[in-house]
Amino acid sequence: MKVVFYGNCQLYWVSRMLAQVDSTLQIVAHQSHLETLEKLPIFEKNISECDILIHHPVLHHGILGLNSDQFLPKLKPSAIVISVQNLFFPLYWPTGEFSPEMKKRVAELEGRKVEDVDCSIDAEFQLNNWLEGERSRNEQRKFDIQMTEWILDNFKKSKLFFTSQHCTNQTFIELLRRILLLLKEEHNFDVLNDRPFDDVQTILEQNPEWQGGIEVPIMPEVQKAFGLEFDCDRASFGRGKCSIDDYLRQFIKKDSST
Repeated sequence: MKVVFYGNCQLYWVSRMLAQVDSTLQIVAHQSHLETLEKLPIFEKNISECDILIHHPVLHHGILGLNSDQFLPKLKPSAIVISVQNLFFPLYWPTGEFSPEMKKRVAELEGRKVEDVDCSIDAEFQLNNWLEGERSRNEQRKFDIQMTEWILDNFKKSKLFFTSQHCTNQTFIELLRRILLLLKEEHNFDVLNDRPFDDVQTILEQNPEWQGGIEVPIMPEVQKAFGLEFDCDRASFGRGKCSIDDYLRQFIKKDSST
C-alpha cells in the first residue's frame, strides 16, 4: 500500500507519525515548497502509483507551482484522495510575531528609553476575524479534514502552535487521528487493525517536538487577553527552551550581527 503526502511541512510530520503507526505502509512525502524540476519525474511516478493521496490543495505554491488540478487526474481510478486543511493560527501573536509588546521588551532589555506603546488587544475581534476567515475557506475548499473547530476548542488549554504555521505534536497527533478515522469509516481501511488510538497516541507523545526549534514567545499581554491556561514563559531560538527575555536577547544578538 503506497501512501503519498503532498503539502507543506505540516503534512511531512504527519507522514512521519503514520510511519510509526504502521511500518508496512510505503510512505512518500513531497513538500510542495521543496519540489524542483529535477524531482518532477519522481513526483509524477509516485502520484501515478499511489493508493492513498493525502494532500493540501495547493494553488501555485512552491518552485513548480503544482496544484491539485494538475496532478489529481494522474492518479489511479482506485486511489483514495484526502484533502487536508492547511493550518494557520496567528492568535498567539495577534499583532505579529515581532509584536509591539516584544519591541517594547527589547527596548527595555537594551536599556533604551521606552516610548509609549499601545499593547491593547481586542481578543474578541481577533478571534472572530480568524474564525470567519477559516470557516469561509473551509466552506469554499470543502477539505476532507478540517481542524478549525478543534483548534477553537483547545487553543486556550494547550499550546497548539510554535509559530503561526508550525504546530506542536499535539496538533499533528489530532490531524493523524482524523485521517485514520476517515480512512476507516469512509474507505473501510483500518490502519490501526482495531487497536485503540489511545495506545498509538501514547507512543506518538514520546516523540520530541518536531517543529519546536523556533518557538515564538507568547507575550503576557496576549496570555491575559485570551485567557491562555498553559505556561507561556517559554520560547526557543533553535538552541533549546528558554525564557521570553532570553529569546529576545538572542534575537537582539542575531539582529546586531546581520
